[in-house]
Amino acid sequence: MRAKNTLLTLLALAFLAAPAAANITIPGANNGSEGPLNVTSSTVIDLSKAVTGTWDQAGTGTGVGVYDSTKWAVVFKYSSVNISAGCTVTFINHPSNAPVVWLVQGVATIAGTVKLDGGSGVTTNRESAPGPGGFPGGRGTYSGSPSTAGQGPGGAPSVNDCMAGAAYGSVAPHGGGVVYGNSSILPLIGGSGGGGGIAGGNGGGAGGGAILIVTGQRCTLTGSIYSRGGAFAGTGNGWGGNGSGGAIRVIADTLSGDGTMDATFLSSYGGANGRIRLESNILTLSTQSSPAYSLEQPLDVDGVVIWPPAPEPTLRIATINGQPATGDPHMDAQALVSGDLVISRASSVPVTIAATNVPTNVTVTVRVVLGADPDYTTPAVFQSGDATISIWLATLVALSPQRVSAIQAKVVLP
Repeated sequence: MRAKNTLLTLLALAFLAAPAAANITIPGANNGSEGPLNVTSSTVIDLSKAVTGTWDQAGTGTGVGVYDSTKWAVVFKYSSVNISAGCTVTFINHPSNAPVVWLVQGVATIAGTVKLDGGSGVTTNRESAPGPGGFPGGRGTYSGSPSTAGQGPGGAPSVNDCMAGAAYGSVAPHGGGVVYGNSSILPLIGGSGGGGGIAGGNGGGAGGGAILIVTGQRCTLTGSIYSRGGAFAGTGNGWGGNGSGGAIRVIADTLSGDGTMDATFLSSYGGANGRIRLESNILTLSTQSSPAYSLEQPLDVDGVVIWPPAPEPTLRIATINGQPATGDPHMDAQALVSGDLVISRASSVPVTIAATNVPTNVTVTVRVVLGADPDYTTPAVFQSGDATISIWLATLVALSPQRVSAIQAKVVLP
């Protein structure tokens, strides 16, 4: 079981005008401490090796990055980045499926490919694997085990016909998920999972990942950055749904090149787009962008916004069925509570949610992905506190004894 805390905020940001052709101040300290990333052959970056800490601490110098659970990101502080033509960079997920952040002190040159695609649906009784920052697709019906919904804030339900695709920046043609996030890609978050199908083993595709690349000087893109949603598995009635595209955000003083950025989906049967965001003082990019990018120009050279500005609203699942959820809320929930969480036919399970900087008059909801019954969303009721710190309560139920696959808390702020 995986407990995910997802916070969606609608943010209006005002960037100050800045002189052209000036180096950008990279946020945080000890910039460049991981040294250069120089890729001359196809490379796999294992995010699970990241050191747990705070994002603005010094890098290890070994290129493994730092995982910050409060930001839900694996952050690398490179002195420069060079990905040679013909070379591909892929990733092994961190256990939390966290997004990727590259803070590059100098120049970034991407002539090869950076790939954060979500995995395609599988034909065994398991979920498809997302790109870093994305969410798994649902399981298809398999050997008597029913299909499950896709995970993530735009996750699609399990289906009775075909092609229930996940949402993100748009809604899939046959989808059931809801649009989420914003054009600034704050917070950094990837695509959601497609629903599993009812035909044998037709799993849903996983969501594309999310990456933020910030360069203090120039970024040249003549290669490709992919963050596409995974394709569904199977054919005929009852197949699964597509995962939605992920998120690509690039910030640089000068941004040029004729490469490709793609945050759509891998299946030809339609799916939902992710989001692409470019921020630059000098933009001479003639790249192919799918979907179309949003643009911020010019930048504030004294510092760019890479995290939601303070006071940042947060939600955290505090207890599940009376047991403290004291670990990282993005990790496997079996690390948070002992054993699997099962809701019996005649019982209910209380879940408490701790909120900070969330008004008490908004709607907080909890999405529950079950092992067989359809997923559902239930409101959380305000219990105590104020707009600074508050506690909310949601109650999980099921039509039959159920193993819970995921619990995701959400608030949309005005």
